[in-house]
Amino acid sequence: MAGSLWKQNIDSETTEQLTDGNGYDYQPDCNAGGDKIIFVRYNGASTELMLLDLQNNNTFSLTNNKAVNLEPRWSPDGKEILFISTLNTKHFLLYKANISNNTLSEIKCLTPDRKSITKRYYYSAYDHAINPAWSADGKKIFYISNQEIEHGTGDMV
Repeated sequence: MAGSLWKQNIDSETTEQLTDGNGYDYQPDCNAGGDKIIFVRYNGASTELMLLDLQNNNTFSLTNNKAVNLEPRWSPDGKEILFISTLNTKHFLLYKANISNNTLSEIKCLTPDRKSITKRYYYSAYDHAINPAWSADGKKIFYISNQEIEHGTGDMV
């Protein structure tokens, strides 16, 4: 709401403001334990991934790479995240990273930076990945890709 994250129980009309940071906070995802929220913060210069520890209300910056980092999703076991980023290539690619002690490590790009041979009427000539999701058991990753698609945002991969 208005660039801040809020919490509300389904059976209540009472809300609690969770963030009031320097920027616009959105796209939250809560871990399975319910004690941490990963989210996106647009700070006017870049779009970075943030982590809110609900046990002590501390917020940590997970990225500071000046890229567009979006759509973070916790793995079912809470040890990894998926996210979309323009890191290095300036194209929207799918990344996976380990998360521990409020930091990211072993950041790995899962989709290649690839120029499509199909001419598109909109979007970039480069393939993109969006909307990542884990399977319930954490063994599979799903996302939307526009690889060789002329119209629209893509198909599920």
